[in-house]
Amino acid sequence: MSAMESYWDNHKSFWDEHEDNQSEQPLREEDRLQPRLQQGLLTHDRLHIQKIRSVASDGFDIFDSQGTTVAKVSTTSSLTDRIFTDNCPLIVEDPVGRPVLRIDNSKEFYRDHYHVLYFDKSVSDVECSPEWMVDITSKPAIMRKNPTITLLGELEDADVQIKGDFWSYNARLLINDVTMARISRIKSTLKDILAGNQQYVLRLKEDLSPKQRAAFIGIALTMDVISKKARSS
Repeated sequence: MSAMESYWDNHKSFWDEHEDNQSEQPLREEDRLQPRLQQGLLTHDRLHIQKIRSVASDGFDIFDSQGTTVAKVSTTSSLTDRIFTDNCPLIVEDPVGRPVLRIDNSKEFYRDHYHVLYFDKSVSDVECSPEWMVDITSKPAIMRKNPTITLLGELEDADVQIKGDFWSYNARLLINDVTMARISRIKSTLKDILAGNQQYVLRLKEDLSPKQRAAFIGIALTMDVISKKARSS
């Protein structure tokens, strides 16, 4: 690849030739509880994301395809802030509590801004400042417009296109017409449906770097936040 060429211009998606039409299935409870070797959030091509709702806050558990917990996602603002400012920043931590991603948001009269920030542990083992990787702008939910998504900095200022039903968690994320990630809603158990705990699968293009994986994981979580606002508006 020459110095002038971009990663995004030269990699054909394996989904373009091998479409997977099989319906996604939820993880079994025994899979979630079975202990396995921890491999890290950013080493997987397939992640199960389970939304956990409570009165105080919403969060997520993220599992690998074998049911091992690889990350926890929680809100970092108080209940009062979320009620009166509609502010719901998220922090993504590995199972031992080290931050991996942070999603900040700010609101204007006619649009919301979301920033995905990445804690790059490969640079230093000590506490590091997060890098701003993704900028997401969302129009008012009533307009039903897909958000504008841009990768920043080392990710080459690429624009991300959304194909499919963004609002129902069945969509593909593309750059230059190449699928980089796919989000698919999966069938929930009756217990999860009654509790409002939705599940979906995030499949990532297998040759993405850890930083690129982090960006698309952050985008997927932000899509959930935006969709929730649309349903409640």
